[in-house]
Amino acid sequence: MKIFIFSLLFISLSFHSLAQQAFFPYTVIDNTFGVENPNQTKLADIDSDGDLDIFLQSNSFSNLTWLPNIDGEGNYGTGNVVAQENVGSVQSSDIGDINGDGHVDILRGSTTVDRIDWDANDGTGVFSTLTTVDEDITNPRILILTDIDGDSDLDILVYYYEGANRFGWFENLDGLGNFGEVNEIGFDGGSSNRIRMVTADIDGDSDMDLLVSNSSTSTVFWYENLDGMGSFSNLKLIDDTQTSSMSSVLLSDIDGDSDLDLLISVDLLTSQDEDLIVAYENLDGNGNFGASTIVSNIFNSPKHMNAVDLDTDGDQDLVIANTEGKNTIWLPNDGNGNFGPAIIFEEYVFSPSHISIADIDSNGTPDIISTAYSEDTVTTYKNLDGQGTLEPGVIVNSTIQDPTKVVLADLDGDGDNDIANISHNKVSWYENLDGLGTYGQQNVLVGNVFVGRFLEAVDFDNDGDLDLMYGYDEVVSWVENLDGAGNFSERQALHIAGGTNSDITFMDVDNDLDLDYVRLSSLSLIWHENINSALENLGNTILSNISLDLGQINKIDVNGDGFIDLVGSTSGDNQLIWIPNQGDGTFGAFQVIDTDQPNIRRAGIKAADIDGDSDLDIVSGSPDNNTVLWYENLDGLGAFGDANEISTTISMNKVLEVFDSDSDGDPDIIVSDLLTNTVQFIENIDWGSSFAEPIELFGTDLTFTSSLAFGELNGDFKQDLAISNTQDGSILWYENLGVLSNVISGNVAIDLDSNGCDPGDPDMQNLLIKTENETHSFSTVTNANGDYSISVTEGTFTTQINSSLPTHFSSEPESHVSEFVGINNAEVKDFCVVATETIEDISIGFFPITDARPGFEAVYELVYSNIGTVIVDGDIELNFDDVRLEYSESSEPVASSSTGQITFDYTNLQPFETRTIQITFSVAPPPTTQIDDPLIFSGQINPVSNDINPEDNSFNYTQIVIGSFDPNDILVLEGPQVHIDDADDYLHYIIRFQNTGTASAINVRVLNELDMNLDWDSFQLLNTSHESRVEITEGNTMQFIFDDINLPDAKTDEEGSKGHIQYKIKPMSPVSVGDQVSNNAQIYFDFNEFILTNTVTTTYVEQLGVESFREEIIYIYPNPVENKLFIIGVSNYSKISIYDLPGHKIMEQKIVQDSVSLNVEHISRGVYFLKFENNNGNFEIRRLIKK
Repeated sequence: MKIFIFSLLFISLSFHSLAQQAFFPYTVIDNTFGVENPNQTKLADIDSDGDLDIFLQSNSFSNLTWLPNIDGEGNYGTGNVVAQENVGSVQSSDIGDINGDGHVDILRGSTTVDRIDWDANDGTGVFSTLTTVDEDITNPRILILTDIDGDSDLDILVYYYEGANRFGWFENLDGLGNFGEVNEIGFDGGSSNRIRMVTADIDGDSDMDLLVSNSSTSTVFWYENLDGMGSFSNLKLIDDTQTSSMSSVLLSDIDGDSDLDLLISVDLLTSQDEDLIVAYENLDGNGNFGASTIVSNIFNSPKHMNAVDLDTDGDQDLVIANTEGKNTIWLPNDGNGNFGPAIIFEEYVFSPSHISIADIDSNGTPDIISTAYSEDTVTTYKNLDGQGTLEPGVIVNSTIQDPTKVVLADLDGDGDNDIANISHNKVSWYENLDGLGTYGQQNVLVGNVFVGRFLEAVDFDNDGDLDLMYGYDEVVSWVENLDGAGNFSERQALHIAGGTNSDITFMDVDNDLDLDYVRLSSLSLIWHENINSALENLGNTILSNISLDLGQINKIDVNGDGFIDLVGSTSGDNQLIWIPNQGDGTFGAFQVIDTDQPNIRRAGIKAADIDGDSDLDIVSGSPDNNTVLWYENLDGLGAFGDANEISTTISMNKVLEVFDSDSDGDPDIIVSDLLTNTVQFIENIDWGSSFAEPIELFGTDLTFTSSLAFGELNGDFKQDLAISNTQDGSILWYENLGVLSNVISGNVAIDLDSNGCDPGDPDMQNLLIKTENETHSFSTVTNANGDYSISVTEGTFTTQINSSLPTHFSSEPESHVSEFVGINNAEVKDFCVVATETIEDISIGFFPITDARPGFEAVYELVYSNIGTVIVDGDIELNFDDVRLEYSESSEPVASSSTGQITFDYTNLQPFETRTIQITFSVAPPPTTQIDDPLIFSGQINPVSNDINPEDNSFNYTQIVIGSFDPNDILVLEGPQVHIDDADDYLHYIIRFQNTGTASAINVRVLNELDMNLDWDSFQLLNTSHESRVEITEGNTMQFIFDDINLPDAKTDEEGSKGHIQYKIKPMSPVSVGDQVSNNAQIYFDFNEFILTNTVTTTYVEQLGVESFREEIIYIYPNPVENKLFIIGVSNYSKISIYDLPGHKIMEQKIVQDSVSLNVEHISRGVYFLKFENNNGNFEIRRLIKK
């Protein structure tokens, strides 16, 4: 994979300043890989491409997601979240064609807001229209789409709890998804969470009946659809003796007599392999069932089952999710309803909770989709031959919740480092497939790990391969590497402690060549001897009743005697201590290293030879004092000197590593900073004599970094980094590119007089310059003088002008080749751009720098460029709304003006030159200008007659007047809709920011992650308000970095406190109708939390239109109001705000139902505005008078 690093800062040719450590990120796993806690799957062709996609529901995280079948062969892509606002957490869902348009829609029910809705599919898997079925139903817990009344459309069966377990159905009145009121079928007693429900033709009369099991009343019963029109019978009892939990019910013809029999999985709640599958024969095909018979009793919590002819012998077999048994079991059917023997095809890894059956690879045989709720996985098993021979499982949905530790180790014995991690719910590992850092799918070793915190890869059983040792709370366990090839055993418990472990580690305490176990629990430090790969349970106390309250332990040979000692920190009196190991299983008295570091127990502790004297020094620090410190081992025997400051600006935590990051021979410091949510690099200069200032290592938000690990991951002999992040459930690895200390620089000029480039020829700005080798690509943009400078590593690089050069130009030479051996080399590579034909091509853009508010000034910028080959003179006409706007001033003189129009002249516009004109208008106050009024602008740059691309010589822009506003936002000038015929045109974005704090901002950083549908190769930076540099990684993450901007705060300097970024970019080709492009930004002011802007979305459509957001009437009374205001008809909105005439927000209140009341007694007399907003950015404005 080729990587891209993009920089827009012209760097001085000083080699010391150029020597920058560079890393590049790769994602091993994050929360985009799947859904957490999936509880069921359904299969359907959601994107209308002729194959079966996977639909996922997660109750815990209210997610509805679908995974596209990318090739029709059962290989699945990244999940697409079906997001809708204000519909509550999803308790139940189903899929089907609700509106009769041939597309698969989604039905959802929420128990948190008591409503049922459905999402319309546009045929491509985009769900943008939400229709409410019922917003008054109480606790809708199970929904099923089926045709109840025989009119060939999908109605809704529902189980809901309203004082009792109630069953009903909604009629699809017109086949278009317009539903009537709920029709009650019946009700039953018992609790609300132990119902199972299925629908099928139980009595053979060709209509859909309803079957229910109720574990709380020990009953199984059904309701007959009497007339095929939805009139149901009274409850028909099948059994009232099932006293255990009925976890799954299934109707299937298991005995080959052409009627539907009943199967129930029964959980006896004994934690033994004795749970049951029982069957009830449909004796006559009319729904008269016989007594229960046991099909099999070998299960441990069989949560779900499905019937399928897996071996193509003409009868229905059973596939069971045996949850606590941690396997999936196939029970073959002999055709008469006799099952067995059991065949296990997934064992000891997952806790499967749901089974789906479908032909996902289009080979005519049924495949199995197994869902494991606890381990966040969905696994597909392809039926290779129709005989039940299953391909090894492929995980298509995998996430990790709160990963707490990441470990690098060669787990499969192939000579490269794999990645293992422990998290909130599992222990898993990822194979380094090629030794180059390409990591495979998640391999789950242990599930149901509750808040796992400790993980080590060690050879616990002395068989020459690496096992995984892990712990959480009171438990310490291991999984044995059975063959050294990454095939692991089931979990083996080593020890259950008497108290919660706050830290554990494995080391040879007693010098007998095996690994013992040291744990810190409560106020005791204890070690347990390894006796034949089992731990002596009682343990040997190292320290007891530790009043110091040890916070962590680390294994380090402090005194160089060959025995591993212990180093720890305390919270009671902020001490750093070490405990000498005597080598015979006993320890000496602890030795104090430092006694004056507040909250040191939260700081990391590492050992390394910082000063090059061949003994181990200690690195730690104090989060409270924002310090990183090191302690010199003065004599190599554990006598430590005073603390030496490494940094005084980092609030460090336990996430700390010390290793030679820059390959200069001495160990450097890598540490997570709690204040900035970053990982910082501190260079060790000359073996501890001094340390460089910390620099932010990675250009991404690393909030809640939980662990770091270093090792060589891609075969280049540099130390790379792996990171786990609890916020987004991610594991990343960062390739160490080394020190970027070689420089390629040069100038780009244009030869206008056809005699070669010389100092008199114009320079070319804003050209994208790229240099690359086989694996890495570095990019920058030429500055106003046409200069560029790129720092690179060792190796051979090819430099060229990228695709931003129009086709009527060519560069001489087309490319340069540079070969660097070692560091601190520099080469100058100039380019001369030559026009291949005479072309006139000028363009213009118009950007709002501020919002327009009644009674205030509004600022705009005209940006115009010459992208042709000849010098151009001309003028610019700007048309504006002269009723609501009055021209105030501009940065360039106005050549002429008339009503609603001003004109600017320009001369000598060079090829590839860009200029800007800033214009200020006064916005008329009310009543002339009201909130939500449109301000219409248009303009044209001349001459047009000979321009080869006259479409970009003009613009039209409409701005909506607002009241109060957020000064940090993003706009797309093309608006929410673009006609599909204009899909090849640029989208113009402006990101605006303002320092609203109480002091100036020294640095500002804007993170802008590009939508996957935007083509970064077409990116053109138009303008920034201040000098900046731009970094692009992986082709989609842009950072605009304003170092030393010193942006004033708004109170000190209102205008000076603002900044902006303007760029244009094209959508990724090809573009189809319905494709959407979204964009937002995160704005960082110094070390503060980022400010998230709004999200702008542009949809490509066949017909442009104006969306009517809300047709219902909002009732506001009384108006004028004195004390209490009542408002009805606002269920589609999420909040209401009151603004005064100048636009100041007076109060705000959330909207949770259709009506709301506001106490406005405290508001002064006068005229106000009520603003009703939803979460999509739509709003309504109403006038309010306060008496």
